[in-house]
Amino acid sequence: MAVIVAPIYLFGVWTEPFRRDGHYLYDRHGQQVDHDFLPVELRRRLDGQLCPVDPLQREGKARHHCVQQWTAIAFWDQTGDTRRNSNSAFLAPGVWSFEEMLDSARLAFPQIFKRFTFGIVEAA
Repeated sequence: MAVIVAPIYLFGVWTEPFRRDGHYLYDRHGQQVDHDFLPVELRRRLDGQLCPVDPLQREGKARHHCVQQWTAIAFWDQTGDTRRNSNSAFLAPGVWSFEEMLDSARLAFPQIFKRFTFGIVEAA
């Protein structure tokens, strides 16, 4: 397992004790961060537009993106917010494989992965 040593971020819903309604960008400590440092293409598409096209919005089906030396994996996720279009994404500077991003996100955000009732797999 290769682990990313760069900062990794979560876009989505944070759970207790920092619970807030809505989707935001967080560091690994649960602190909300401004997303201005992300490439514009990622920033504009963060909320659901990086996820796979799927009318059923099946949880855990993910898309892998590499944009301007940043990598993101995004998927439908209703574990923190049950409304339609709820999603999560993990982002890190650098170009990483799907597996590297997923393994690193799992290590950086164990409390978030505990709530997932599904596996995260790359959509075909």
